[in-house]
This record gives sequence, structure tokens and C-alpha cells, in this order.
Amino acid sequence: DPFEALREGYMCGAFAGEVNGEVEAAFGLNRKVYPAAIWMLGSDRARRHVRSFMAVSKRWVEMFNVNMAIANVVPETSTTTIRWLKALDFEFEDAVYNVNGYAFLRFYRGPLTTSLPH
Repeated sequence: DPFEALREGYMCGAFAGEVNGEVEAAFGLNRKVYPAAIWMLGSDRARRHVRSFMAVSKRWVEMFNVNMAIANVVPETSTTTIRWLKALDFEFEDAVYNVNGYAFLRFYRGPLTTSLPH
């Protein structure tokens, strides 16, 4: 349930990224799971500020990635997001995961000791 996933992420600590007083993204890190689940929801307006977005997101990821592995999944068709994650030094597992009929790729930073079931 996407709403439940967003609610859980918010309860674990969420942050807002603003440009000129307007929220462009919400993001956070769920440390209740292993590996910690990094997440973000961005507006289409965030694409107008690519350089700033990259610089700020790099700093946040570095902060989140201290002393712990972080991971999540991304739709296989989200090529822009995959390029962004690679630019942030995330690695990708070779496996493709099926979630409700959709193909997802798992991305991570830091040493993983578990893998997702296929």
C-alpha cells in the first residue's frame, strides 16, 4: 500500500526540500528495517533545479549512509531516477524483483548482508 509506506516513512522521520518557499521533495530514512530504507518523493518542479538538487541530495545521502547500509527499490523503467541514484554512488543488484506485476531494481550503498526474495 503506497499510502501506508509513505505514512511509515513519515513516522520514522521525514524532511522537506524547499525552493523559494515551495516544497519540491519529501525524503527520509526508515531505520526500523535492515538495511535502512531510504526514500524520496519529488515534484515535477524539482527538475528545474537539477544542479542544486544533485548537490543537496549528495549531502543528505552521505549523512544517511554513515555507519549503516541503506537501500530500497526503484521501478526498472525509471531511467532518470536510476541515473540519479548511480550519480549518488548507489550500486544495483543484478536481479529484477517482481512487485505486484511490476519490475523493480534494488539499489544500495554500504555492505549488505541480506538479499531480497525473488
